[in-house]
Amino acid sequence: MDHPLVVDVSTDKSWVQAQIIVTIHLFYATRLINADISEPEVDQGQIFIEKLEDRTLRTIRNNRQYHVLQRRNALFPQSSGEITLKPVVFAAHVARSSRGNYDRFAPFGFGTKTIRRESKPIPLTIQPVPDNFSGDHWLPAENVQLHEKWLTNDLTLTQGEPVTRSIVLRADGLLGPQLPEIGKQEMDGFRQYPEQPELSNQHTQNGVLGVRQEKSAIIANAQGEFVLPSITIPWFNTQTGKEEQAILPERVVKVRPGAKADLSTESKKDLQTPAERSQSEKSIENNQIDPLRATGFWPWLTALFAIAWLITSYFLWKKRSEQTTNSTSCTFLNTARWLCICCCKFREVEFVVCSERFFQRK
Repeated sequence: MDHPLVVDVSTDKSWVQAQIIVTIHLFYATRLINADISEPEVDQGQIFIEKLEDRTLRTIRNNRQYHVLQRRNALFPQSSGEITLKPVVFAAHVARSSRGNYDRFAPFGFGTKTIRRESKPIPLTIQPVPDNFSGDHWLPAENVQLHEKWLTNDLTLTQGEPVTRSIVLRADGLLGPQLPEIGKQEMDGFRQYPEQPELSNQHTQNGVLGVRQEKSAIIANAQGEFVLPSITIPWFNTQTGKEEQAILPERVVKVRPGAKADLSTESKKDLQTPAERSQSEKSIENNQIDPLRATGFWPWLTALFAIAWLITSYFLWKKRSEQTTNSTSCTFLNTARWLCICCCKFREVEFVVCSERFFQRK
């Protein structure tokens, strides 16, 4: 048969959410027009598809030379059970080789015909998550690695100065979004300010390599020697059928004193988490000073002079209206001087200075 279509799978028995490589081989010996190959589909359940690569090769099949279109896809079944990979459909136009059908308007000088090919359906067995898997996040892969990177030449940090730590999780046979959150660790003596994680997919000879990278700025609060705890992520080896662990061992870091051991108030405020900032604001509110106390005795002194001015106005008005004797004015002056004495004693200044400044005799 001309233009044979062959579909292969890397395994017909796999695990839920694990990778299955589907390779399509299309053999052709003549030029194809408007060629189209359908994507892999299953008869039930949901699958994720990651397109890997298309390659064009040459081979000899049944003593005849062919061009080969090789297309690779990675499938990730999302439910367990018995499913079937539906036939892949290929359709294209090819030129007729009969001279009796010559057509000067046709692409090859001859007419074209439509060809259609289908692959055979392939049954697949998808196994569920094993009951004895201990991890919180199901990770079926061929290999999982966990490592870290520091933006420093050694593990010696400076107190009060931020340094970036990157933790990278790699999994052969999984997509980046399938990888779990590594999470923020509790580290005594350090502040952590994580960034948004970076997810990516890399294509390899074995399929998909999922990558998750988490960066965080770390600031040492004190000098000395500290131990960063280890990180352990359980995963399931699809080749051996056993659970394994990706481990990032603990790290010993040394912190030397910095030129400015303490961050400035504004820097600390910018680096505070929302919870810490809220607690700081509450503390400030509780420790606020009474405005009247903070301003000292000046408001009281101003009030006393205001009262003295009101008394002065009253006696002047009374003097004009009733034409009182000079004794009234003396009484007013005595009263004003008495108020001044009280104010000046409160201010702890000489009465003479106050009297000369505010009540100078004409």
